[in-house]
Amino acid sequence: MDKATISYSGFPIALAIMNRKGTLGSILQASLIILSVVLCSGMGLPKSKTRISEQGKNDLALAEKLANNPGLLRPNYLSYLVGTDEFSTNSIDQNPCYWYEGLNHTLHYELKNTGNGSGYCSSKFSIYLPNEAGISKKDVQSLFSVEGKQAFDQEGRKIEQFQISPNTAVNIFQDPNFLTVRQISVEYAGAALPPPSAEHMKAALDTRRQQAFAHHEKGRHDVALPLLKAHLNSNPADVEARIRLAESYKAKACLNEAIAEYKLALSKCGDNTSLRNQCLDGLRALKVNLEPAYSTQWPAKTSTWQTRKDQINQNDGPVDGFNNLNFPVPNTWQNPANWKGEELGVGF
Repeated sequence: MDKATISYSGFPIALAIMNRKGTLGSILQASLIILSVVLCSGMGLPKSKTRISEQGKNDLALAEKLANNPGLLRPNYLSYLVGTDEFSTNSIDQNPCYWYEGLNHTLHYELKNTGNGSGYCSSKFSIYLPNEAGISKKDVQSLFSVEGKQAFDQEGRKIEQFQISPNTAVNIFQDPNFLTVRQISVEYAGAALPPPSAEHMKAALDTRRQQAFAHHEKGRHDVALPLLKAHLNSNPADVEARIRLAESYKAKACLNEAIAEYKLALSKCGDNTSLRNQCLDGLRALKVNLEPAYSTQWPAKTSTWQTRKDQINQNDGPVDGFNNLNFPVPNTWQNPANWKGEELGVGF
C-alpha cells in the first residue's frame, strides 16, 4: 500500500491492495474504498432531482402571486382562492386566519395582519409544506431569480431570505434532515395597500373552481370537498359544481350529504337535460325512489314543460293547463318556475 499511487478515483489504491495481499480481507478493504469513492463522487449513480408534487407547484405559484402583489394578502381574497374545512377560520374580521385541510386537519396556510392606524401595515402569509411537496431552496431561488441570504426568524430558526422588493420578502425554512422546504412565508411591511380589485376577485373565484374540478376528476376528494364548498358559498347557483360536490360526498361515503346536494342541484337545473339526468342518475345510484307520484296515469318522464304538456294533450286531448285532468295534481305543477324535486316525481 505504501507503493500505491493516490489518485482522485481511489481505484489505483484499491488495486494496489488487492495485488499485494490478495486475501479476502484485502479484497473487502478494497471494495469499501471503491464504494466510498463512488458514494462521495456520485460515480455510477443517477443524479437526484427534486420532484415537486402538484400541490407543491400550486403553493409555489401562490407564493409567487402574493409576493409580486402583496395587496392580495387579504382574508376575503384568500378565502376565494383556497378552500377550507370546518376547522378553518378565515373570515374578514378574523386575525390571524388559519386554513386546514385533510382528514387530520393539518394546518396549511396562515395569515397575520397588523396595523398601527397611521397608514402602516404588515402582513405575513405562511404556507406549511410536507416533505412530500418536494420543494427545494433552488426551486424558490429560480422562481424569483433572487439570491437568498441567511437569517434567523422570530423562533430562532435559520431561514433563507429572498428580498423581492424594498417592502416584500419571501422566507423559507428547510428541514435540516431532508433539506426540503417545510415553510414558505411571504412578508410585507410598509404603507397600507388598496384592497384587491374586482378583476382579482373574479380571477380567484375562477382559479378555485378550476382547482376544485381538477381534484375531483383525479379522485382527490379530500382536497376537492372544501374547495367545492367554498366555491358554492359564493356561487350557490353553480349546478355543475354542486353535482361534483354530491359526487365527492358519495365517494367519501357521506350519503345523506350526497343526497341533499343532488336534490338541491336538481331543483336548480332548469331545462338543462344533461345536468338533470346527472342528478337523477346520482339519486338512483343512491337507491332514492324516483318513481312518479302518479305512476299509473303520468306519462313517461321527460325533461321540459312543453314535452310533458304535449304528451298529455296527445293522450287525454287538448287541455288548458292541468285542471281538467281526471287525477289530482299539485298546484305547483301549474307553473314550471315553481318546479322542485317532488314535481319531477322524485320520491324524497
